[in-house]
Amino acid sequence: MVGSSVTRDQRLVTRLGNARSAAGLARKQSFRVRPSSVEAVVGSDVLLLCEVDDQQGDAQWTKHGFAMGFNRTLPGLPRYQMVGNAEDGVHNLRILNVSLDDDGEFQCQVTPFNNARQIRAPAVLTVLGE
Repeated sequence: MVGSSVTRDQRLVTRLGNARSAAGLARKQSFRVRPSSVEAVVGSDVLLLCEVDDQQGDAQWTKHGFAMGFNRTLPGLPRYQMVGNAEDGVHNLRILNVSLDDDGEFQCQVTPFNNARQIRAPAVLTVLGE
């Protein structure tokens, strides 16, 4: 093409570059380790596992549908703490001195971000009397 400063090869490289960029945004966050339902005796400690690959959103736990927050130390819940290396996608929930009030469904959630959809996985904690 006379007068054109962009060659066919340059247009092709630009198209490929854009395709790679779009593909990078479409990465799917997923669970590497999903939480499992567990039984625990009153007074014991529990660790609910949650590990995420290609994490893009923020991780949090819920209890009975109530969001506990994104902080590793959970405000107002001194017996609950998210533990593990967040940069590696490890968001385990430690519950100290389990009580009957802890019995129920917990859920590990990662919020959506860009093109990555929200993911969540439940676990039931069954608390047994002493």
